[in-house]
Amino acid sequence: MNKSRNRNTVSAFSLLELLVVVVVLALLAALLFPALAAAKRKAKEKICLNNLRQLSVRIALYLQHNNMRFPLRISEKGSTGNPPNPKGSRDDWFPILQSIF
Repeated sequence: MNKSRNRNTVSAFSLLELLVVVVVLALLAALLFPALAAAKRKAKEKICLNNLRQLSVRIALYLQHNNMRFPLRISEKGSTGNPPNPKGSRDDWFPILQSIF
């Protein structure tokens, strides 16, 4: 007793099954995005802390090589001493770290 299949029927996902899969994927994505944002924020914090540590090491090395003296701030025009006026233009001043490295 062989029962032959009806050749007109096609096995496929129903609309309800497809909707359930889409909803489950949307829920998983909703749970994943906040975790990814937190991980990205922590990574940026670690990068910032590493940059600060590198700057402190560089300044310490500079001080060791220069008798524990910080560098003078020198403008392109050759003046030294006072820092630039905060209300004026700072374009003619080098940052202190640029003169170190």
